[in-house]
Amino acid sequence: MAQTESAADHIMDIVTHSNNCTIEQVIFECPELTWDQVFIEVNRLRREGRIRLTLKQPGYYIVSRIAQPDAIQRMIERKVA
Repeated sequence: MAQTESAADHIMDIVTHSNNCTIEQVIFECPELTWDQVFIEVNRLRREGRIRLTLKQPGYYIVSRIAQPDAIQRMIERKVA
């Protein structure tokens, strides 16, 4: 992770480049952060609507990026036009 890159930015980069990764993969890709720090950021990003956590089986979560609202709106406008 670059000095100027925040933990949230780093996590978003990981999720964007490897969509549908496990939370363990995110933790592995952030060795400079503790598990708690990753979890706090993932939870915050989830509450902000930037990522989705999907329970695949007990204790096994998939992290995926959610398209931003403006991107969704553009897709809707293209379908209507």
